[in-house]
Amino acid sequence: MLPSILPFVETNRVSVVLSEPAQARVAGVTVFVGSDRVLGDTLDHAAAALGAAGCNVIRGHSEPPPHRTRYQLPTARRYFEAASVLLISSRTIIDAATLEVAPRLHGVVFASIGTDSIDLPAATDRGIIVANGATAENVESLAEATVMLIAALLLDLPRKQRQFALRSARARADELSARMVSGRTIGLIGFGRIARSVTRRLHGWGTEILAYDRHPDDTPVAGVRFVELDELLARSDVVSVHLPLTAETRGLLGPAEFARMKREACVINTSRGGIVDEAALAQALSAGRIAGAAIDVFETEPPPADHPLRGLENVILTEHTVGCTRELFASLAPTAVENVMCVIQGRDPRHIRNPAVLLRWRERFRRLSAQQPWPGGDANLQYGTGEYR
Repeated sequence: MLPSILPFVETNRVSVVLSEPAQARVAGVTVFVGSDRVLGDTLDHAAAALGAAGCNVIRGHSEPPPHRTRYQLPTARRYFEAASVLLISSRTIIDAATLEVAPRLHGVVFASIGTDSIDLPAATDRGIIVANGATAENVESLAEATVMLIAALLLDLPRKQRQFALRSARARADELSARMVSGRTIGLIGFGRIARSVTRRLHGWGTEILAYDRHPDDTPVAGVRFVELDELLARSDVVSVHLPLTAETRGLLGPAEFARMKREACVINTSRGGIVDEAALAQALSAGRIAGAAIDVFETEPPPADHPLRGLENVILTEHTVGCTRELFASLAPTAVENVMCVIQGRDPRHIRNPAVLLRWRERFRRLSAQQPWPGGDANLQYGTGEYR
C-alpha cells in the first residue's frame, strides 16, 4: 500500500501517514534533500515531512545564481554515501562521477519537471531510478501559459503595451501587424504531455496544428499532423518548443532553422534553455527575419543584464516563471515526498524519467536491501544545515 500524502493547502506543508510495516521500512533510511533558490520552500516542506516520517534527512547547500550546484567529490561523498534517495532540483548537477560515490542509492527524485542536470544514461546503467514532479498542475499550468503566449504574440501584445506606456498614437489599420489566432498554423516541437495539453486547448480555435516528435509512437492524434522539422518550420506561424535539454536537442533552433521560417513567424520556448540559440534568435529578431518570440527559459538563469534579447521590442521575456501558479507549487512537495517514499519501499514512483531502468532497478533494490543495513549517516552532519559541525 502506498503512503498517504496529505497536503495542507494553506501552508503547502505535507503530512505522511504510514502503515506499521511501512514505518519500519522507512525508519532510519537516509535521504539527501538539496536546496534551491526557486524550489527552496518545496524542498524544505518535503524535508520536514520525511524527517517526521522517520527518515534520516541530510540537507545540502546550493550555489547562488546564476551558478548551478555541483558538489565536489569529497563533499558529494559525505552527503551521498549513505543516501538511499536524493531529492533535488534541476539546478543541482548529478553526473556519473557523483553517482559512483553513492553506493546505497536507489533513486533520484526531482522536485519539479526538469531533470536535465542528471546523467540519465549513467543512472540507468547503474539501476538507479529517476522520477520527477511532472504533476498534472505543473503540466496544465505550462500548457495554459503556452496558449496565452501564442495569443499574445499573434495579437502583438508587446507592441500594444509599448504604445500605451509611451502614449503613442494608435496604429492605423494598414499599420497593424496583429493577427487572429484562428486560421494560423501552430507548430509544436516535441509532443509530450505539455504539448498534448496545448493541443487540447487549441481545439476550437480554428488552428492547424503540426507536430514534430523525435520518437513518434505512430498513434494518430485527432487534429494533429506529424511532419518533419523542416516542414514544421517552413509552414508554422508559431513554433513552440516542448523538449527536454539533451545533447541531441541542444542548439536545435539556430540560424539555419530561423532562416527556414516565415518572416511573420514567432518562436516560443517554455521548455529548457539551450535548445534555442539565443544569440541567433536575437539576431533574427533584430533583422526582421522573424516577427517575435516569447522566451521563459535561458541558457544562463537569470539571464545577464546585457543579454541580447533584453531591450528588443518584439519579445516577451520571463524568468522561468511563466507557468508558475499556486496550484503548481501546492502539488510539488506532496508528490516529491510520495516519490521518495515509493523508492524507499521498492515501489514504482510517479513520473519515471527512465522507465527502461525498471527491471535493473528492482534487482538493485533487492540486492541492496539484502545487505547489512547501512549506518545512519554521519553524526557530524546536522539536520537542516548541510554543514559539518
